[in-house]
Amino acid sequence: FNNNFVYISKINNGQNSAQNIKIFNINDLNLSSFVSAKNAHFEGESWILRDGNITLLPKNYELANDGL
Repeated sequence: FNNNFVYISKINNGQNSAQNIKIFNINDLNLSSFVSAKNAHFEGESWILRDGNITLLPKNYELANDGL
């Protein structure tokens, strides 16, 4: 969906919640960012992620440069 691949480990039916969420953002066939969250709750028309991290990846990967 919109250049994102979403992985959800567990959806809690009836509680509008999910656990262990991972979102991979792809641009020009390259991974550009990665979002992970332990929990999420559906409110209105949106998922609210909690206890998460966002990792932004460099556009160019070169040997001998600093790592992530």
